[in-house]
Amino acid sequence: MDAAASGTIGHAEFHARLVEGSAAAGDLDVAVAVQGAVFPVINAFTGVAEPMDVALRGRAEQAALLKRGLVPTLIDQWAQSGGKMIFDEASLTQPGFAVSVKGEVTLDAQRRPKGQLELKATGAERLLAAFGIGGKDKGVTGLLGALLGQKKSDGTQKASTLKLPVRLGNGKVAIGPIVLAELGPLY
Repeated sequence: MDAAASGTIGHAEFHARLVEGSAAAGDLDVAVAVQGAVFPVINAFTGVAEPMDVALRGRAEQAALLKRGLVPTLIDQWAQSGGKMIFDEASLTQPGFAVSVKGEVTLDAQRRPKGQLELKATGAERLLAAFGIGGKDKGVTGLLGALLGQKKSDGTQKASTLKLPVRLGNGKVAIGPIVLAELGPLY
C-alpha cells in the first residue's frame, strides 16, 4: 500500500439491513460512521490537519439481486434491473469545514457512475485555496465570499455555505456546464 494513501481511524461502524415486507422490499439500508480518521491525502485537500468524521446513510435499491456470483456480473445485472444507490446523506466534517452530498447514483452501460447529487460545503474557502484561489488577493477573496456566502443583516460576512447541483453522466462530473473531472469505468 502506498504510504500517502494510508491513514488511521479512531472508530468505525457499518450497518446493513435487507428491507422486507414493503414497497422497498429487496433494498439494502446502509449506514457507515467513521470517527477520528486521519488520511493525509484528504487532510491536505481540505486544508485541515485535525481528524475527520465521515458518515453515510442510504440504501441500495434492488440489492436482493446481489446473490452469489462474480462481482462484475452481479453489479451489471443490478444496474440493468434499475438498481441504484440513494444517498440520504454522505458527509465529511472537520473543525471549520464540512461537506455533504445527497442524491442518487447508478451505472451507465460503460459502468461509469451517473446521477444527480446536491453538494453542500461549509468552509469552502479552504478547498478553493487548495486550488490556488483566494489567499492574499483581497479582491478575489471578497468576490468569492460574496458569491459563496450570505450577508448577515448587519452587513458582515458569515461562514459561507456553498450549495451546488453535481451531475454525473457521460463519463463526466459537472456543475452546470463546467466539467470538473472525467470518470472512467468503475471496473
